[in-house]
Amino acid sequence: MNEGDSLALFSAISSKLGTPVRSIQGGTEVLANTSGAFLVSEFKTMFSDNASGLEVIVWRKSNGACHLFSYSINSKELLTR
Repeated sequence: MNEGDSLALFSAISSKLGTPVRSIQGGTEVLANTSGAFLVSEFKTMFSDNASGLEVIVWRKSNGACHLFSYSINSKELLTR
C-alpha cells in the first residue's frame, strides 16, 4: 500500500466513523518466516461518530526499519453507513 492509497483509505474510514477517540490494544504477535519478520497488533477502537471497529495492523521489518504491510478494520458501522 503506497502513501496515497493509505491516505484515501483512512479518509474514507474517517468520513464514515469519525476520528478515533479511544483505542484498547489487544494481542500483539511477532512472526518470522522466509518472507521476513512481521509485527501484528489488534486494537478495539472507538470513533467520534458513535462507531467502533476492530483494527489489525501488520508491520514488516525490512533493512532495519518497520513499514506498514497491511491494515484492516472490521466495523459494522463502516458497512452500514
